[in-house]
Amino acid sequence: MKCIKCGKENKKSAKYCASCGASLLTVSGKRQKNIKRRIILTVSILVFIAAVSGVILLVYGILQENRHKDNAQAAVTEFLARYKACDPAASELLAGTGDIEMSYEGISSSFADGLSYEIISCRKDSDDLYIVEIQATTIDFEKLFTVSAEETVKNYGEDNVTDYLLGVMEQKITDDTCETKTIPAQVSVLKMDEEYKIQMDGSLANALSGGMNDYLESLTGGE
Repeated sequence: MKCIKCGKENKKSAKYCASCGASLLTVSGKRQKNIKRRIILTVSILVFIAAVSGVILLVYGILQENRHKDNAQAAVTEFLARYKACDPAASELLAGTGDIEMSYEGISSSFADGLSYEIISCRKDSDDLYIVEIQATTIDFEKLFTVSAEETVKNYGEDNVTDYLLGVMEQKITDDTCETKTIPAQVSVLKMDEEYKIQMDGSLANALSGGMNDYLESLTGGE
């Protein structure tokens, strides 16, 4: 240990300078303070790095999750656009349909053609399931069915309702006098590897058919 007063080198364990007798304790104290400062600085840097890494991982996770939500919404938008265009390829976006193509025969094409929709929100339900909330507007099935049934009975009699009802409904749609109805729906979107597939469940089918599921269920008492 070097004496700061005379420059004499002393033993590390010495408390006083062997040459001039000056105290060597102040030198040791300063070194200890420097060591403590270095330790504190090192720990502070490590803590800062850990905090920054945590923030980066958090932000990355949020960005990834937002990307999945955007993709889920995009899948729903693409499906609805294909459905509205009566495109059989809309089935490619449905889960579990395989090579089956969607059919738009009869009045189904009118419900599809008259469809308008709005994407409201998207949330993650589980690891690979996202729920996209939509508002779908199309022909009001209940009012169409009710008016058509009344007209069928009036023109053809109750015994012939089965034979003529569908034709009357098609005529009502052609006349473009049908009222519309806006129905909320929760669309389930499955993330399958890097693909996003839509589940055609009761909620979505009901919205696309102008509330047909709800109306038929009310007629049967929910059975």
